[in-house]
Amino acid sequence: MKIGHTLEKTVVSQEEVVKITQETPFPRNIPHAVRYSVWVKGSQNFELDSNDVEATELYPDVRYKTMSEYLDHFI
Repeated sequence: MKIGHTLEKTVVSQEEVVKITQETPFPRNIPHAVRYSVWVKGSQNFELDSNDVEATELYPDVRYKTMSEYLDHFI
């Protein structure tokens, strides 16, 4: 346990995310729209074609941070 206690999980339906996005005035609704695109629609999940190269192959000397390492900045 990274922070010493368990965080409470809150589930928000797709419909609720859309409603929040629509009801929040621009530009404050942009983060809601991005979260919807990434987490609900899965816009960052795609298959690589045979001609595509994964970033770690292009830049093998770069040390990429894990999500756990990013969380360390907030705790």
